[in-house]
Amino acid sequence: MAADTQGPLAVFRFDASPRLGGGHASRCLMFADVLARAGWRCGLAYAAGSVGVVPELARQDGFELTCDGGDEPAVLVAHWPEGCDLLVVDHYDRDAGFEEACRPWARRIMVIDDLADRPHACDVLLDQTHGRAAADYEDLVPAHCQRLLGSRYALLRPEFAAAREVAITRRRTPDPVTRILVALGGSDPDNVTTTVIDGIAAAGANAHVDVVIGSGAPNLADVRARVASVGEKVVLHVGINDMAARMTGADMAVGAAGTSAWERCCLGLPTLLVVLADNQETVAAQLGNASAARVLGRTGEVTVDGVAAAVANLCGSVEARQAMAEASSLICDGYGAQRVLAGMLPPVPGRDGKPVGLRLATAADSALMLDWQRDDRTRRHARNPDLPTADEHERWMRQYLGDVGGILTVILHDGEPAGVLRFDATAGGLEVSILVAPERYRKGIGGVVLLLARRLFPDVDLFAEVLPANAASHALFQRAGYHRLGDGLYVNRPQINEVSHAS
Repeated sequence: MAADTQGPLAVFRFDASPRLGGGHASRCLMFADVLARAGWRCGLAYAAGSVGVVPELARQDGFELTCDGGDEPAVLVAHWPEGCDLLVVDHYDRDAGFEEACRPWARRIMVIDDLADRPHACDVLLDQTHGRAAADYEDLVPAHCQRLLGSRYALLRPEFAAAREVAITRRRTPDPVTRILVALGGSDPDNVTTTVIDGIAAAGANAHVDVVIGSGAPNLADVRARVASVGEKVVLHVGINDMAARMTGADMAVGAAGTSAWERCCLGLPTLLVVLADNQETVAAQLGNASAARVLGRTGEVTVDGVAAAVANLCGSVEARQAMAEASSLICDGYGAQRVLAGMLPPVPGRDGKPVGLRLATAADSALMLDWQRDDRTRRHARNPDLPTADEHERWMRQYLGDVGGILTVILHDGEPAGVLRFDATAGGLEVSILVAPERYRKGIGGVVLLLARRLFPDVDLFAEVLPANAASHALFQRAGYHRLGDGLYVNRPQINEVSHAS
């Protein structure tokens, strides 16, 4: 599915460098791909030198900025004179001043941040740090800004969610450690990788060691030489793009407390964490406090002896690895990008010509959802025919608004709440559940919502279960291309096509 050449335009502003690393670029590229699959056009803007750190940028139609920061808004306007529907800013050196300067040109602004240390003039603020609270941005964003906070919003490539079930099941077996993954960011400017290699060797772990580093890493030659000196069980992988498979196949990892931390949590991979930069301190502390990882320390604190002791300890305890795997798997489920995207899908006209769209549910929707749930016309087709109590409904809402494994959205019809679309993790994919507000029946909303569900999850098997007597829902799912598996169970499998996310 190629990006729609007439679709809305999103422009991403980020940089990459040997010291900064490629994390900002990687998550922007990933989210650009998600938007492209949903019908957006995407443009990339980054500073000179970024391609050397993230070679993938060379394969995209990006725009290399050569101006000073103060001139950037005018340069962006000149490059995309039609304006953009969404400006995504993922940059530690940009704040409300830059965003305000872009406001006449950008119809909506989204900021990706994890520092909570400067003001922003944005409509959406995404901070995927585990444990991040709304109060952290109370005086830093406008009152109208939608704050998407916490690791359930972590932007991961779809292969991580796809591998999650297999990876977590694998962690539950009491097998010894046979494969260790070492991945300390694409650049690792302080060359911690060589210290970790020596530490693993000193631990005497009888395991294969996969060392992953970027092709633009400044110390690549040193890493290559160290790998060559320690034996055939240690293998170097440069610039690979199959990290989900590598993490799934590993029994434990030594990694950085950056974006890859959420990837490892999604797959329940027991990890020894290294803090490579100041912005990783909070992530490391939160994951350590949640028993989702063990923190080795900052780069200057990591020693061969310290690594050796930590590796030997974790290798020697099945119970510790399984407990860490369980705790980390509760941090992130790989569907963060879809939670962010839900409110950005271009609406589609219903049978009456009025737009049908989605947005994430909030606590403020609870009372309205309870009214819909208690309506006789809704209840007669529910798997549980009993009316939910207020307490039961509140517990149900808190589960979807705070936990991983499910996504709760509100259906919008002509801008007004019109029902609920829910996704629940199930074996092999996601289960889709639709509730259309009874007063909005027979307006063609259900069919449009299933179309939006597929755009939200283009790569996932979508399942649905319909009670035998619910003839209208049987017809709805069949019209939407769902195939009956038997006893009211349906599946819709994705159409997988390559897509370019930059234009």
